[in-house]
Amino acid sequence: MKYLLLLILFFGCGEGESDDSSNSSGTTPEQQSITDAYLSSSTSSLTVNVVYETGADPYVGGLNLSNDTWDITRDSFEGLLPNKTIEYPSQLSEMVSISSQMKSSWSASELVSVGNTHAPVLKVGDKANLTVVFVRGLLDNNSNILGVHVTGTRFVFVFKDVVESVGGTDDQQKYVEQATVVHELGHLIGLVDNGVPQATDHEDGEHPHHTSNDECVMFWAVENPNQILLLLNNIITSNQLDLFEDEVKNDVSTYSE
Repeated sequence: MKYLLLLILFFGCGEGESDDSSNSSGTTPEQQSITDAYLSSSTSSLTVNVVYETGADPYVGGLNLSNDTWDITRDSFEGLLPNKTIEYPSQLSEMVSISSQMKSSWSASELVSVGNTHAPVLKVGDKANLTVVFVRGLLDNNSNILGVHVTGTRFVFVFKDVVESVGGTDDQQKYVEQATVVHELGHLIGLVDNGVPQATDHEDGEHPHHTSNDECVMFWAVENPNQILLLLNNIITSNQLDLFEDEVKNDVSTYSE
C-alpha cells in the first residue's frame, strides 16, 4: 500500500512504493478520483472534519494572542482554494471524540480501517469532506513520523505522541500540529503532482510529491529533529497563518478536470 509520511523534521515526509495501477506521474486512479472530487468546479465547499482518539485531543484555543489555532488550517486552505468555502472546527465540541484505541503502534491498514469507520463520505452534493484523525501511538513503531496520508483514501492521520515529543512553548506545539494537518491535507487533495499536476516544475526530484521551495508547507525538510523549532521560528514570530506558497497555489489554480 502506497503512503505518504510526514516526518518529525517539520514538513518533510517519505513515500511508499508506487503500485502497478499508478499512471506515469505515480498517481493512482483512486487518488485522482479524490483530487477531482475536491477540486471540481461542481464542488462549492470543503469541510474539514476532525476525529480524535481519547487522549489525543487536538490543540485548540488562542494562538499568538490575536488568532485561533485552527485559523492556520482555515487561512492556508482559503489561500489555496479562494473560490471555495472552507468550513472547519475550532473547538473540541465541534470535533468527534472516539474511544481510546489502545495501540502503541499502527500499521497503514489498521489506520485505514479506523478512517473508513469514522470519516464521512467523500462528497454529498456540492460539498466535499476532508477528515483528520488524531491518534496515540506511532506508525510502524517509528517515532519520527508526525502524520500520514495513505494515498487514495479520504482521510489523514496525526500522531499526537510525536507532536508532543517535539517540545517547545504552547504556540510552538500548536504550529507543529497545524503544520502537520495542513501538510497531510495537502497530500490528500493531491499535492504535489499526485493528482494535481504541476503548473511549473517545482517537485523535489529526490522527494516525490514535495516541493523544492523550502518556505512552503509541502517542502520535504531536513532530517534533523533539532531543527524543527528553528524552522518554525520565523513563521511564529511573523504570525504567519497561510502555509502554502505560490508554486502549489498555481498548481491548483491551473488544475482542470
